[in-house]
Amino acid sequence: MAKRTQIALSSHYSQTIRFLKQHGTQQTRPDVQKMNEVLGVLKHLNGFNHFGEMREIIAKLENNLHRTRAEGRNVIQFESNALLRGLDWITLLYKAIAARRVLQLEYRSFHAREAKPGIYYPYLLKEYRNRWFLIAKRKGTNSLLTLALDRIEALQELSLEPFIGHPSVDFDHYLDDVIGVTKSESSRSLNVVLQVQSGTIPYILVLRF
Repeated sequence: MAKRTQIALSSHYSQTIRFLKQHGTQQTRPDVQKMNEVLGVLKHLNGFNHFGEMREIIAKLENNLHRTRAEGRNVIQFESNALLRGLDWITLLYKAIAARRVLQLEYRSFHAREAKPGIYYPYLLKEYRNRWFLIAKRKGTNSLLTLALDRIEALQELSLEPFIGHPSVDFDHYLDDVIGVTKSESSRSLNVVLQVQSGTIPYILVLRF
């Protein structure tokens, strides 16, 4: 539940940032007041264990509100990708996953010249290195696919199409033992032994694999 809530809040954060970019620092007092109210709610929820992952979202919002009020520079710089596409799909995909709705996607892989339509059952949204991915299964197949949101060209919900779940996979832990977002259901985790110089051990220990 916490992970899905995080996805929804990330989506709302992205919409807030797009609004700020469109209107710059020329915010009305009610706009800023409402944003401060939302930020206050997020800070309150951040005190609960289930919402502990919202610290980054709160910091981003505070930074943008600081710029809005004071017309100042960034206080915090986050990793970003100015060329990133596909963020507009996050809210629609989140709602489809939560409501167990079937989707028709037009998806163009890096090797394809044009997008191909297909019917998919969506199961999970995953962010990795500032890109978003959808874990889904295509109708008529049994294997899970990892679809990059920036390669989706069109999306439509099929309300009359019955949803087919994937109960053999616990998606809360599906990618726990993977570096990246691509995984086969037949894959098994391996113990990897790294040999490093003693001076690099403190650095290795703080890395997030």
